[in-house]
Amino acid sequence: MVELRALAEELKSRAEEAAMIRSMAERTTALIDGLPKGRGGCRSMMEEMTLRLTAAEERYQRAAEELFWRRASATAAIIENVSDAAARRILLSRYIDGDSWHVIAARMFYSTRQCLRKHNEGLRELSGGAE
Repeated sequence: MVELRALAEELKSRAEEAAMIRSMAERTTALIDGLPKGRGGCRSMMEEMTLRLTAAEERYQRAAEELFWRRASATAAIIENVSDAAARRILLSRYIDGDSWHVIAARMFYSTRQCLRKHNEGLRELSGGAE
């Protein structure tokens, strides 16, 4: 969990970096004459800001994907500890696949109420309150 928190903080940092660069890019105006200005480079300030923004957004996307997959893996590993196969399947469908209650109920030939009941039993077991 500490590792996931650190990754979430990195993701937040990447989002802030991209927002800052985007803000700077929005204040930058394009050169009309096309000649290089400043720093002796041949890129315009707009091109430079666009490249920086693209790189920052790519770093953010990579960090977001890594966080997503690590959280999904950690969640699935926790859910695998549920002893009731039906409850485990419902929890995986809901929290890993993101299925709605109606989809889960139809797939398992349960009513929505039965799905919710099994879901709650699985959560109780995970929280240590198994009856």
